[in-house]
Amino acid sequence: TLQRRAGAPCWTYRAGGAVVWDSDARGEWDEMHLKTAFLRPNFRLLETLKVENGRILFLREHLARLETAARHFGFPYETPEIGTPPDGMLRILLDAEGRYTIESRPLAANPLPTRAVLSETPVDPANTFLYFKTTWCPWYT
Repeated sequence: TLQRRAGAPCWTYRAGGAVVWDSDARGEWDEMHLKTAFLRPNFRLLETLKVENGRILFLREHLARLETAARHFGFPYETPEIGTPPDGMLRILLDAEGRYTIESRPLAANPLPTRAVLSETPVDPANTFLYFKTTWCPWYT
């Protein structure tokens, strides 16, 4: 049930199931996820790292942050097998099923200056996605 009180700034969505004596807990859980799937954006966790002289800079810190995000969002987490990437940029993506995508590309030798503009619209500090690196970030568009 989707509800909003008169004048309230946000909506409330309630979903449940009819748990009876012969209910299967896993089945009820799966039903709840199905009923609420439209509320959860499809996204991946990400970390972007620099590889310099064959060494991944701050690897331990990046993996700790990735693990913290995985636990927060309920993603399965195992330390990824990275191997020895070439110098440049390394991008690690983790999906909700615990699968990794690891991408590598060279860095531009002399990147051009970038112009940044600050938005006049503040972000919502209650948005949990602002505190983790993910592929879901519509407020940056």
